[in-house]
Amino acid sequence: MKSLKILAAASLAACLVAGCSSAPVNDEFRLPVQDAMGGAPNNPQHHQMQPRDVIDAMFKFDTLSNTIYKLAAHDKIRIRFLSAPEYDDNYQIRPDGYISMPFVGDVKVAGMTVDGLRKHLESLYEPVLKKPEFHVNVLEYQVHLKELQTSLFHPNLGNSRLLTVRDDNVVSFPLIGEIAVNGKTLQDVREAANQKYAAIDPGLQIDLMLQSSEANRIFVLGEVQNPGAFPINGPVSLMQAVALSGGANVKAELGSVVAMHREGNEVVAKVFDLKNALRGKDSAFTAQVGNNDVIYVPATRLGKSADVMRQLSEALMFRGVGYTFTYRTDDKGEE
Repeated sequence: MKSLKILAAASLAACLVAGCSSAPVNDEFRLPVQDAMGGAPNNPQHHQMQPRDVIDAMFKFDTLSNTIYKLAAHDKIRIRFLSAPEYDDNYQIRPDGYISMPFVGDVKVAGMTVDGLRKHLESLYEPVLKKPEFHVNVLEYQVHLKELQTSLFHPNLGNSRLLTVRDDNVVSFPLIGEIAVNGKTLQDVREAANQKYAAIDPGLQIDLMLQSSEANRIFVLGEVQNPGAFPINGPVSLMQAVALSGGANVKAELGSVVAMHREGNEVVAKVFDLKNALRGKDSAFTAQVGNNDVIYVPATRLGKSADVMRQLSEALMFRGVGYTFTYRTDDKGEE
């Protein structure tokens, strides 16, 4: 589902339906789209996530670096006391970044270079030992990253995972848990995931590719027998769209059916009179709708702009469709 956030402030709402009168049948009304998204994008990274999208997540482990290595949690080091060799010992850096040393207790070492740790130890032990000198050797480095690489390895997929967007627009990632993807592109999701993975280990990153996406669909909402999403192979007539939902119910006001679709950075809403269309007297008889279009059948004839926005907003949110309306009846925020 394409998540489109529509701004409907007073001036725009007034364009949608004039004053308190009924919405003019067959008129088109255009609303600007915030965070605009289209249908299937040329660049998959700009694809806006929708339920049942399948993502190929590929983990990357950066074990090489041109910069001076900094100690990290789980690394194993050997510290030699050159002036007191009886205290030489091996240490594994704890998850909190500390090691426990004789006389001085806990020492924070994660984030330090080897030379930086050596100088820090000399400063710490100056009150304890006479002319303290140290040698620091890294026995095992990036231990945590290597453990992660082992734990994430799949016998069939290697360092990849296939992740599916749930119906609540959430993806569950290994190690970092759930990320809400509603309104986000594939690129947005990758950046959000990499921020979380970098917090676990700077050398752990993920790349995402769109494996598959749901087929084209339309949404028929409001006073119909079975409101919801319906797959289509191509454009269908407005009449066919309503028929896919089982047809209108007894509460339906067929004189004010709204069809919405996206054009560039705008959502275009058009009101049709299906009563006349059934008699062959209205353009709704030949009107077509396509992928991710929304058809709304109200219970009463559309009147005030705020009523239109409220009805559409409630219907869309209730059905879990990605459109969200922000509406108001005053002119606050207008320039």
